[in-house]
Amino acid sequence: APRFPPPPVAAGHNGLSDGDRASFYHLSEGGELYPVDWLLALDVEVPASDGSVHVRPFLDNIERFGLLRDARHAGNPYGLPVGVSLARSKISGVEMIGLNCSACHVGQVQYRGQAVRIDGAGNMAYINKFLIHLATETEATVKAPHRLARFWDRLRAVRRERRSSGETRDNADVAEDETFTRRVTQ
Repeated sequence: APRFPPPPVAAGHNGLSDGDRASFYHLSEGGELYPVDWLLALDVEVPASDGSVHVRPFLDNIERFGLLRDARHAGNPYGLPVGVSLARSKISGVEMIGLNCSACHVGQVQYRGQAVRIDGAGNMAYINKFLIHLATETEATVKAPHRLARFWDRLRAVRRERRSSGETRDNADVAEDETFTRRVTQ
């Protein structure tokens, strides 16, 4: 799919402070689905017209699922799209992403280079398509040795960056992830 141009910054706060908006957009509602490190490391291979394959992060061009971009800020340190939440799993302690109400209930109207974001309005997001592609790309990564090697390298880089910036104190290497992946795929 062709990449969309970056949307203009949405105007209007609908009565929400920046902190309220960040909470509304990214607050976990208890539905942890996927490790945030994995999401940040996951990539997709996109065939080009010349027969080559371009590799890009899964989160690039998130608008392909109708999700709205949200910049990095204190309430969204990883630049997750609106409606993608972040919380530590109560079972494993791993930081996980999930979905919250704002994925479907924050809309944006764009006209002549202007955008108005409407908190509480409907969104035309393809949530099931997002989840299916997340699962499909993860499966394709696990099954292709070249993609899996690239994924482990990116995962190590994501974790090093998060530790160096103080975003996490986790010292997890990828060994546990590799063991888990082997158990699941065998």
